[in-house]
Amino acid sequence: MVHDSITTGGPLFRRIADSLADAIVRGDYPAGSRLPSEFALMRMFGASRFTIREALVDLRARGLVASRRGSGTTVLRQTPQTPKFTAISRSIDEFLATTIPLQPLEVRDVIADEALAAELRCEFGRQFLLFQGVRKSPGGPDEPLLTLTDAYIAASFSAIRPYLFELTGSIAGTAERVFGIRVRKIVEEMEPIVHDDEMAAVFDAPEGSPAMLVRRWYYLDGETILLISRSIYPKGRVLFRNELRRSEIGVSGS
Repeated sequence: MVHDSITTGGPLFRRIADSLADAIVRGDYPAGSRLPSEFALMRMFGASRFTIREALVDLRARGLVASRRGSGTTVLRQTPQTPKFTAISRSIDEFLATTIPLQPLEVRDVIADEALAAELRCEFGRQFLLFQGVRKSPGGPDEPLLTLTDAYIAASFSAIRPYLFELTGSIAGTAERVFGIRVRKIVEEMEPIVHDDEMAAVFDAPEGSPAMLVRRWYYLDGETILLISRSIYPKGRVLFRNELRRSEIGVSGS
């Protein structure tokens, strides 16, 4: 039985998820079939409903299953879903040299109200040019979205507007080329989130499935803001890899 192969060590929900994933790979639960109900899984593994639900969230994060209220949990594939896009950065130049440009959905002027100012950590009433766009996999029109991005460009650079409709690279990289400026610092924050109803529909992902919210502040010389972006990345579609190196300053030789 499935629970006979449960491993030792690590959180119980993860071990249950691994056991179910192994069963899916073996073909015990073929693609298109349904996993046992939560109650049945509770009896199989001797676990609480909370633990079983956490295990199912883990399986959804791997892209193996999808859950819908009233319909149970359906197996999507036998092997975990691999990221559709990988971004590897060692410098600002590499970071700005994106290979898949954003496609515009909307471009308009906005003024930061109290809520937006708090989200962007800028002053109330600041003017921006808002670019909302999506990044799609080059695999074809039926491929799922990789990201949804809101980019708030400082109003002093709003002359970039016509270039936003035919991007061939990143917004910041385009601004560097158009205005002859240089991005000197990028501050990045990552926050794990789950898809609400609206975002689940946008990404064709299960409601409650994990995602990553990434906020970035792009600075020119000093603390001059070029743009502030807010991007959502569904689990399993994008992989970021950054390399950090230790400074040799102050390290004595042997």
